[in-house]
Amino acid sequence: MLTEHQIETEWEVAKLLVNPDSYKMLLYILPKYDLYLQSLQPITLRPLQPQGTRIYFRSPSLMHIATVRTQNTDNVVNFILSEPRFKASRIFKHGFYKSLEEDKIIGLVANTAKNMLGLEDLVGNPIFRITSLNKELRDLFYRMAVKFNEEDNFGCGFDYDKYDYTLDIRVYKRFATRRDTYIGDQNLGYTVVTILYGSNLYNYWNMKKEKV
Repeated sequence: MLTEHQIETEWEVAKLLVNPDSYKMLLYILPKYDLYLQSLQPITLRPLQPQGTRIYFRSPSLMHIATVRTQNTDNVVNFILSEPRFKASRIFKHGFYKSLEEDKIIGLVANTAKNMLGLEDLVGNPIFRITSLNKELRDLFYRMAVKFNEEDNFGCGFDYDKYDYTLDIRVYKRFATRRDTYIGDQNLGYTVVTILYGSNLYNYWNMKKEKV
């Protein structure tokens, strides 16, 4: 019989952005796709929590980061596309920051751009759309992607109307929480999440409705 240590060191790992809505249903459904839940945490909480606690039953209405393990990564895609109730997306890169100033997040921006352009799974000469509700972040990611594309001759393109892949950049403010309510209004920083989907990368729960 497999041990917890074996699963968490030998199985493939994926991080998902999910809205559990119901913790009980999420915990019931994941094993049906041969997914082992390693950790689950509301995205608004501080990232550093007491050791030994891995699943936080605080507020299922909030978006969460779920770390799952599996022996077959196709199981992750099957879960994302087959269970739209959880609004799950596979996280490409993410990080926790006290501010969104360029010098604070430039490492994430560079790492995301270079890894995105160099992915082996990309088809043909890929065209990327880079989108975010935060215009400053969107422009920063775009400039970095263009820079690496030119310097390293990746041969990729960028367009907002005709594209093969979308890099979606999402920003969440972090607060301390107690049950379903926020504690005060002090901003504890931000979580920046990037999701890469399109063409043959089925990483977004609503892709069946997307035109890619």
